[in-house]
Amino acid sequence: MGPARRGLSFPASCSSRKKTVAALTARQYRETKKLELERLKLQLETFKDAYYRYKKLYEKSQIDLKKLSERCFMLEQRQSYISAPTSPDPALDCNPTCVSPFVSSDFNFALGFDLTSENWEDPVLASLH
Repeated sequence: MGPARRGLSFPASCSSRKKTVAALTARQYRETKKLELERLKLQLETFKDAYYRYKKLYEKSQIDLKKLSERCFMLEQRQSYISAPTSPDPALDCNPTCVSPFVSSDFNFALGFDLTSENWEDPVLASLH
């Protein structure tokens, strides 16, 4: 080695110490990265579990919503069928809201109209007789 090179050289103990520090640093770095990788894997599993749990809840809620919508539609259809006017006189419609809640010995009085044979031609009134 030349004289310029000798001035820049380090003692052997210093060189080995640097290698040891570098090896320790590299080992610590690898260990830190391994721990970080394990932590991220655990987080991923946690998020996957949560995702599948919420996916199941979502699917169940969609099924419940579909059933509820079908039930609501059915009730709306039934209500429109019940409340559809069967005669020009709304007093003659026979839906549950028209019937008096009390029981009377005089059925004609309770309903508020006369059930004579002339009125039996109306299908609603005929069904009441």
